[in-house]
Amino acid sequence: AGLVNGVAHEINTPLGACITAASHLEAEMSYQPKVKLSEKAQESSTDSKLKPIINLITTNLDNIAALVDTFKLTATHQGKEAEKTISLDEFLDKSLMQEKIRATNNSISLILDVGNDIQITTYPQILFHIVSSVIDNSFTHAFENVTHKKIIKVSAEQVSDSIEISISDNGIGMEEGTLKEIFDPFYTTKRGQGHHGLGLHITYNIIKHKLLGKVNCTSEVNEGTKTVISLPLNVTSSMQPDF
Repeated sequence: AGLVNGVAHEINTPLGACITAASHLEAEMSYQPKVKLSEKAQESSTDSKLKPIINLITTNLDNIAALVDTFKLTATHQGKEAEKTISLDEFLDKSLMQEKIRATNNSISLILDVGNDIQITTYPQILFHIVSSVIDNSFTHAFENVTHKKIIKVSAEQVSDSIEISISDNGIGMEEGTLKEIFDPFYTTKRGQGHHGLGLHITYNIIKHKLLGKVNCTSEVNEGTKTVISLPLNVTSSMQPDF
């Protein structure tokens, strides 16, 4: 119930802004100025008034669409992707191309340190989603007002019958109170900046329920953050039989 109410609130906020802006836009468009301006001047005056209103509508509608798309990911049983055995280093090197470009554009060193002999049977596209989601969280939160060299490192190792994927950054880190809540639904420190606080909550649920793994996050203020995702070597053999 709490999750549903939270989603309703998050959707209603930008939707309400759109409705208000649309009403204002309608009033502006139907208004006829008493002072007759030249056709060009009148058009220019109207455009300058309507442009920020139209931008507000577009931005908030985009926020609604993004929120709905993100919320759909909470259904961890979605999709028909089959499990597949992959070479982890080759897979991450290819699939994280966009993240590498984004890192370069933001003066961040994205380092991949994954052994070339690690094989895992899992759901590759879902795995990509969760790794990129954690990296995106570092892009968004870790390096605000940071002046030193910015680094995000992705590493992996086999530990017994599991694979541990570590994603760490040397950013601003988190206080203990924030760290305790990062996987909670709708928790975000940047709500007023277009963030809705579902990303890591969805990541947590996908790791636990779809990939049958675990996730743990540690952090120190001004030292950085490290997220460790522990996954079974073979997701199929880790599934519990249905009774």
